[in-house]
Amino acid sequence: MINRHNQKDNSRQIISGRRLLAWLCALMLLISSSGVTAFADNGTGAYSDPVTVPPKKQATETPAPEEEPEVTPAENPEENPEDTPEENPEENPEENPEENPEENPEATPAENPEENPEETPEGNPEETGEVPQETEEATPEPTEEATEEPTEEPTEERTPEPTPDRAYYAGELDAETEGCTFHLEYDATARIPENAVMTVRVAQAMDLYAAMKAASKVIKSEDNPAWERSLSYEKSQFYILAITDEEGTYVEPYTGVTLTYQNPETPAEAIYFLTGEDPRILRESDGTIVLHDYRMEVFGYTQLDKVQIGIVTQTYDGKDYQVIASYGPEAGFPADTELKVREILPGTAEYALYSGMTDEALNEEWSEITLERYFDITFVSGGEEIEPQADIDVQIIFKDIIELTEEHDVSAVHIENNEATVIEAATESNENALFDSETIDTVAFTSDSFSVYGVVQRKKITQKVLAADGLTYVIEVTYGPEAEIPEDATLQVVEIPEGSDLWEAYRKQTAAALGADDVRLPGLYDITILDAEGNEVEPKAPISVSITLANAEENNEELHVVHFTEEIPQELVEAAAEEKANIEETAEEQ
Repeated sequence: MINRHNQKDNSRQIISGRRLLAWLCALMLLISSSGVTAFADNGTGAYSDPVTVPPKKQATETPAPEEEPEVTPAENPEENPEDTPEENPEENPEENPEENPEENPEATPAENPEENPEETPEGNPEETGEVPQETEEATPEPTEEATEEPTEEPTEERTPEPTPDRAYYAGELDAETEGCTFHLEYDATARIPENAVMTVRVAQAMDLYAAMKAASKVIKSEDNPAWERSLSYEKSQFYILAITDEEGTYVEPYTGVTLTYQNPETPAEAIYFLTGEDPRILRESDGTIVLHDYRMEVFGYTQLDKVQIGIVTQTYDGKDYQVIASYGPEAGFPADTELKVREILPGTAEYALYSGMTDEALNEEWSEITLERYFDITFVSGGEEIEPQADIDVQIIFKDIIELTEEHDVSAVHIENNEATVIEAATESNENALFDSETIDTVAFTSDSFSVYGVVQRKKITQKVLAADGLTYVIEVTYGPEAEIPEDATLQVVEIPEGSDLWEAYRKQTAAALGADDVRLPGLYDITILDAEGNEVEPKAPISVSITLANAEENNEELHVVHFTEEIPQELVEAAAEEKANIEETAEEQ
């Protein structure tokens, strides 16, 4: 109850009520998580700290205290401004607020709130209970959740702690196993850390099976119908390379590297394979393999068991020629057989020797050489020369065509054991020659023994034959170009009839030439060479004449040939020819 006459008590009651309203508003803010901020007028026109306005219902229900609370007053409220009343006015509604403020200094607020502003939010712990503690703990919680939750989680995902860029350098790595050395070179783009280590192990079990399976695919894709091949597990060895850093973590190069592999004890029959996404056969030279753009694939070697089942063709390419050899399984050549060809060049003692042997083998006269080349053709296996067990087809193809004429023939010779033998050879026209019978570029032959072979073309001294056939004789005249007989020349033969005057005259001359009393003339012939106009042609060089008698008797009489150099009178020749014609006509009638 407000005492109108005691202004000081009235002020105390008003201040106590305001404090109570402030704590009630704080409690409602905690419960509803919402409130309204207002400023209270202290009667002097100044404003206090912001507070939460309580609901109107609670403000109207607050009763005035009727009884004075039993508290121990502080001697001077200003000396202990932080003290708060121990009892809640709501719990003691009958408390008399009109008691002397000196007896209850804790319930007396400061005269001017501005002089002690910290006193306003503090109240009596007994009056408020745990409300101030809940306010301190609960009020910041929604604020922390609202500020921390949306900022902490996205920060961890979007902006991880940056790590400094790592520097990489070019380098080399080495490893060794079972006598094989591995040298790896890489540049900075491979991103291999410093102090990295390369290790090598030999593939076993499933690793070896996978490597052999990849190699078998390459063999199948490169299958040759002439051979049947299979892989040998017992003669295989594959390697698995790995790079690790200082912590033992496997490192995969970002780019290809260069690997040099050396194995001095590589078997001669070994074939190296690279597995991985692009399996293939590797080129090996004296046990050394260099792999560029290597991606750490498994690689190694294996040996193949090969059996010939078809025709094998090998080719050797020279400067202006090509030699092709073809053979079947019957030749009995190993799988590593290689065709070797060496040309013997002119001007050497070996060439002169073979040329002389060829002259003896051809045994014919010639005027000039148009082609004479010699080739040492051999087959090598395991570094040694071998001979076939059956015939092999050989072709020697020249880039320059060879013209064939009657005078320019081509022969093939085989030189073996210091002797030249003419062999049967065929001349063919392939890519370089014209497809006619007068130009060739290939000489083909078959042989089961190989050493030096020669291809020879020489211009021979040809001899033409003019023949005259009668009822009792065949006469042939053979001559060479040096005789200078025209191409269209003909041979005329007149047989002198037996018993004629001309015949009798030549019989006597024959007996005188032979020094005999009497002779028998089985045939008497006048032989003449005529040109196309019927003029007699005398040869510029000796010619050969062959006379064959059809009615020659077998007896012990000695035959002689007598040449009469004296020219026979033309009338006698004509008479003899007419007489011969009459004799032939009579014989036909009979």
